[in-house]
Amino acid sequence: MPSIATLSRTTLISPYVLTHQSPKGNTYFYSTLFGSLVRLDAQHTKLCRFGRNREIECPSEVFEFLKRNHFLCDDDLESNFLSAFKNFNFGNHSQFLDCCFVTGMGCNLNCPYCYEKHSSSRIPREKYDSLLDYISGGEFVRVHFAWFGGEPLLYLNDIEYFYDSLIKLPCFSSLTISGGITTNGTLLTERILDHLLNYKIKTFQITMDGAKSDCDINRPFANGIGSSFDVIFGNLSAISQLDSDFNIVIRCNVGPSTDLNSFLDFYKSNFGKDKRFSCLLYPVSNWGGDRIDAKMVSQQNYFELNKILLKQHINSELAKMLLNSNMFCEYGFPDKFVMNSDGSIGKCTLKFEQSISSLSAGNWPRSIKDLCQEESCFLYPKCFGATCPNKKANESKCEELKRSYEGFLYEYFDSLD
Repeated sequence: MPSIATLSRTTLISPYVLTHQSPKGNTYFYSTLFGSLVRLDAQHTKLCRFGRNREIECPSEVFEFLKRNHFLCDDDLESNFLSAFKNFNFGNHSQFLDCCFVTGMGCNLNCPYCYEKHSSSRIPREKYDSLLDYISGGEFVRVHFAWFGGEPLLYLNDIEYFYDSLIKLPCFSSLTISGGITTNGTLLTERILDHLLNYKIKTFQITMDGAKSDCDINRPFANGIGSSFDVIFGNLSAISQLDSDFNIVIRCNVGPSTDLNSFLDFYKSNFGKDKRFSCLLYPVSNWGGDRIDAKMVSQQNYFELNKILLKQHINSELAKMLLNSNMFCEYGFPDKFVMNSDGSIGKCTLKFEQSISSLSAGNWPRSIKDLCQEESCFLYPKCFGATCPNKKANESKCEELKRSYEGFLYEYFDSLD
């Protein structure tokens, strides 16, 4: 910023902006509408006065800085952008396609909390062909493919078939392609990761439920032979030596008996300095099915659990999600679909039994339901007052979510100082 000026301006901070002063005196501004985050240093913060109703009195240069970055109240700009953003997210777009493939229901692990019913079901090749025909007959400019299971790398030849066929489409050169995969990591060698990168699959979520003893108990091989932890760690260690550009999220499902300190020590020692890796902690829940033992279910709060990462200066995936993503399932968007393992088209990776007739967005009702229309709420640009139709929602849960959201981000801002 330029040198400190003496002239002052009084204005209002946007209702979609969170402000937080850190212990070191810096002030952070984060816009849930525009997704921008800036820090006003302590020297300039001392020249500002913040009121209870979003008022701010500040030097002219600070005013211009905040205005330029859209942190000040501008009813017309905010209304127009909010309307356009909402239309972009919920309108039917003929140029965008996002499909998650539940490649097959087979898995080489036997996790006790898994909600899936493992079977021989896998997406038939002709269903991949149908999607390729759909892409070829459209006017798409951007496509995203996510790979899920079961364990998707058991079906690597199907993934290869799809991409090798995609490359042959006449429209291929006009497509911007991205992708991600959720895998248990036991089959993800550095060679396979490098191979998937050629298909523009750059985001990988891998679950390690704690350090060795916890992981081997909670994520045992289906045949009962060997250590899943040793195999996953061996793969990740080799991958970390590559110079490639990728993002790996290591998820740890935390139960009442998980030795979290040992896991975090392990993570920091091996991946803590590599910014391509991030960590996400998740309390074990009853995600469905009839396999989980009630003793495994954790009562820990999701946000409070992930604050532990911030205190230990571990790269937090939740922080990235809150800053850059919406607050409801992305498959609520009309242009996002799930291809189930039987080839049917659905909208949810938890509700495989829900399906629709085709990939046309018009054949699917809006897969989120309205909770509120409080457009002045700071969180509205993240949720648009909507929630999953499969979940019971109420205003008290909404208020709890807002408090948790603010509290987590405030602690994240402190960790940036």
